Amino acid sequence: MKSLQDLLNRHYLGQVKITTMVGLTALGVQTPPSTGVFDPNIFESMRGILHFLRGQGSPLMLSLYPYQAYAYSGYTNNITLGYATFTSQTEQNSSIRIDGDLTYNNIFDEMVDAFYAAIDKANVGNVAIAIGETGWPTNGNYAANPSLALTYNKKFKNHITSGKGTPMKPNIYIEGFIRSLFNENEKPEGESRFYGMFNVDSTRPSYSNVFD
Repeated sequence: MKSLQDLLNRHYLGQVKITTMVGLTALGVQTPPSTGVFDPNIFESMRGILHFLRGQGSPLMLSLYPYQAYAYSGYTNNITLGYATFTSQTEQNSSIRIDGDLTYNNIFDEMVDAFYAAIDKANVGNVAIAIGETGWPTNGNYAANPSLALTYNKKFKNHITSGKGTPMKPNIYIEGFIRSLFNENEKPEGESRFYGMFNVDSTRPSYSNVFD
């Protein structure tokens, strides 16, 4: 990362900022969000990365998938479909989780705030967060279908562009990207093939454009 940034700077392209992306496995503890801390096996490496990012004014990019939290651990961790798709308020028994003085109504905010807490514990100063990839599969295993993909992607877009931030960091705009442009038909069998906005032949999956 340092070498790449130095190369850009030497060619008068310093306005291009280098970053990297990590997922939830970078955290040793993630629940409740206020206890978030980086895995001790990579803690010092993450401190070095965060120090670099802060110096460059770059965000830490996150790979976050509420779908996986719901599909593979939702039952044991009390994650409802609404809590995973930003629609908990429409459920018959609205899902709310409390962390001290903070109230959560979706798992995405919990994930982001766990990283904010981990960054604070690294004691390197403020480092912004951006969502490098997220999404909901249109096909595959449990709860993967076009309707839920449309709901999640639209709600995610509305959530991050609202400027409301998260319970831990309110009123902060979070930049984010939906995975991905095309389905990936050479991935292993399962939902990992079906996060695209288009099929590999350029046709759309059977749901309307998330940006309509």
